[in-house]
Amino acid sequence: QLTATAHDYELVPLKETVVNLDYRHHAIGSNSCGPDSKAKYHLNDKSFTFSVRLLPVFAADVNPFEEAGKL
Repeated sequence: QLTATAHDYELVPLKETVVNLDYRHHAIGSNSCGPDSKAKYHLNDKSFTFSVRLLPVFAADVNPFEEAGKL
């Protein structure tokens, strides 16, 4: 839907939850509307570790924030 619509109000609600995880972004100031960002904010690494843990929110009366503290 994101590529097929031009405006957010054209999106059709889904029953599913959609999560987009972006592992790499260029810093703000990417020279599209101003100066390029400073080199210290660039991600130039060829290899790195990236991980994410997703927890359900209050599924079956379980508070994921309490459960995360038990790990």
